[in-house]
Amino acid sequence: MYKYDTEHTEPIQIGPGVSLETHATIQDEIRNIARTVRSLIGSGVNPNAITVAPFDESTYGSRIADALRDAKVPVVTTSSRSLFATTTGKLLESAINLGTEPDRQGPLTRLLSNPLVAPNQQETVRNTLENADLLESTRVSTLADHVDTDTEAFLRNIVTACEEFVNATDIDTGWQALFTTLGVPTTEDGTTFTDAVGFSRHVRVRERQAIERTAEVCSSLTERREATDRGGDKDPDIEELRRALEQVSIDTSVGRESNSVRVCSPAEAATNPAEYVFVPGVTTEHTPSPPRRLAFARPLNESHPDFEAENPVAGTRYTFAQLTAADADVTFSAPEQNRNGDPYILADPVIELERVSGLEASSVIDRARPASY
Repeated sequence: MYKYDTEHTEPIQIGPGVSLETHATIQDEIRNIARTVRSLIGSGVNPNAITVAPFDESTYGSRIADALRDAKVPVVTTSSRSLFATTTGKLLESAINLGTEPDRQGPLTRLLSNPLVAPNQQETVRNTLENADLLESTRVSTLADHVDTDTEAFLRNIVTACEEFVNATDIDTGWQALFTTLGVPTTEDGTTFTDAVGFSRHVRVRERQAIERTAEVCSSLTERREATDRGGDKDPDIEELRRALEQVSIDTSVGRESNSVRVCSPAEAATNPAEYVFVPGVTTEHTPSPPRRLAFARPLNESHPDFEAENPVAGTRYTFAQLTAADADVTFSAPEQNRNGDPYILADPVIELERVSGLEASSVIDRARPASY
């Protein structure tokens, strides 16, 4: 969306397939979408040609997917999660914590509990975790005194690898060395995992994204450090890496890819056009708002283009513009009130769209409860 010239009096033309609906509640809104999608499929529209794209995934994502499944509609969902919510991310977080505090038993046991760590030494890992559970002490040094010589050497190697990782200036090489010592079963190029870890297909795709994004972040940080620390006298800052990884999101898909309605983000819907796109929850409550910028993160955000902070509001406006310009039937919808009866306010891009195009919202009354399809 762009700033409208108020001197113009003629409304800007948008496609005839763009519409705006309001519903009494979120539940009514979701039911209507499920009913409309089922009707489209019943009239011969291929499910692949239909996309539902909520901005607020936590409020709408699973509820829409469940409503579609209840209506016997095949659905595939695409969602985002933090890198640290993936198996690869949890490994890195535990390694950072252990390398920072090498005598703490908690990070060590979390690291050893990760299925990516030492899959070929399961007996050693299991015995170590059992011993850790029996001990009252929370120190690695105490645990090392209660295991056999080979297991002690195994633990020492892991702790040392984590310490070297957090103190590495070249973290691009550092994370690869860490994975090697931990016995993480990656392919030769380090971009994916071998069959030694029994991941399902969609988990394997998710973890491949995670390791690829990790490699990108580590490479960019190493380049930045080399550029800003020519003299080599600057101490490595592992918290810089932690903050960078915290900002990484991983997209995951669940469900059958073919002949299915896709539930995904509006940005994905805008770049993968469908014939019918439904965008629910276009209120100030359910669309991105200006983030609170933390002071400690600003140096990282400003240090390299890869770590530049996103502007979610500008991104939302851009996505709205893409969707309204798409060659598709696009239905924006919003609930009118929450469970307490308090009104929702339409998102700014919607109000701007109404103003510059003359688009008017139609209120849809949910006359029927969920039907049996």
